[in-house]
Amino acid sequence: METCRHNFSTSEKVTKLISGSLLENLNLNVRQHQERAKTERAAASASRHASELQILKDICAEKGDDEKGKQEKRRLLRAKSTGIWLSVRPKTLTDTDLSKDEFRDSLRIRAGLPIQALPQKCDGCNKPFSVEHAQTCKHGGLVILRHDDVKNEFMSLCAQAYGPKAVRNEPTIHTYSTDNRNAQKEQVLRGDISTYGFWSDRKTTIFDVRVTDTDAPSHKNREPMNVLASQELEKRRLYGKPCMDHRRDFTPRVFSVDGLMGKQAVAASRQLARKLQKKWKRPYSEIRGFIQSRLSLSLV
Repeated sequence: METCRHNFSTSEKVTKLISGSLLENLNLNVRQHQERAKTERAAASASRHASELQILKDICAEKGDDEKGKQEKRRLLRAKSTGIWLSVRPKTLTDTDLSKDEFRDSLRIRAGLPIQALPQKCDGCNKPFSVEHAQTCKHGGLVILRHDDVKNEFMSLCAQAYGPKAVRNEPTIHTYSTDNRNAQKEQVLRGDISTYGFWSDRKTTIFDVRVTDTDAPSHKNREPMNVLASQELEKRRLYGKPCMDHRRDFTPRVFSVDGLMGKQAVAASRQLARKLQKKWKRPYSEIRGFIQSRLSLSLV
């Protein structure tokens, strides 16, 4: 009911000039109406955001200060930035549909509820299976599959923006090390994706993807965004200089398992949206939302 009252009040304010022109049989100043509508929508959005943020803070305040309560607070505060997949209209054509189990399980994880019908043992390492174990287990291929889903989604979007020939899978990054004889020895690293002309014309950008569990024991005492920032820095230390030596750009794309994006990943998504905006002749906000939803669904 509160949402209904808020929306009705906003609608009244947005259409006030139209209503007045109809009731008094006056000409409508279209420009003035558009400016008023834009202002009122922005004010309503800010008011709703502040109200919802206060509700979130109140819920977090009810959680205890024990270890479980702290983890619940982390999950809730992070959830405000990771729920875009819930607003996506399911379409097979745009590959934005989820199976029944995927949707239900993702909702339960988001709400902090246990997943139903989980196997008793991990088929990779035979340890007791849980959602937390699945997000970090190095055996059985679940972590690799999650990584590849995100990588392939971004590679598909880059191919749509820059053309299939401009995008390569797992490009080599040549670097050099010095052995005990002081002779240069070539080492070969691999990125996840390369895209020609991404940040600037006639220059290749190497991307390397990482998906991390920000609630893992080694990260639970750190802010999630700080965890992502440190892992971006780690990637840059490993790949940055070799890429620069060969006149290439390097951009790390670091995500949390529930869809939180590092700063470099956000910047790359914005650049991709600008490119697709020019190509598809659609509003930037619409393209940005499309990219965010596709990446979010790939993590789900």
